[in-house]
Amino acid sequence: MLTLTGALLWRSEAPQLTLRWTHSVEKTTWEEVWQRDGAELVLTEARIEGSGAGMEPPPDARKEGHFWVWAPMVRLAEV
Repeated sequence: MLTLTGALLWRSEAPQLTLRWTHSVEKTTWEEVWQRDGAELVLTEARIEGSGAGMEPPPDARKEGHFWVWAPMVRLAEV
């Protein structure tokens, strides 16, 4: 896991990276799991502790403990 404020440059050879932050209004945790796939990054999983203030989980999200979890499967050349 990497905790940061500001920009991130992924130089690690690790195949996966988890970004975690606290929502500024709701004060709940949001996590995203990104994986490398060649030159692209794939958002394979997203987790939020609660909903509100523009962070509602999608209909396919499932409740796991304190988090709503889903698989966005978004592919990007950069984040």
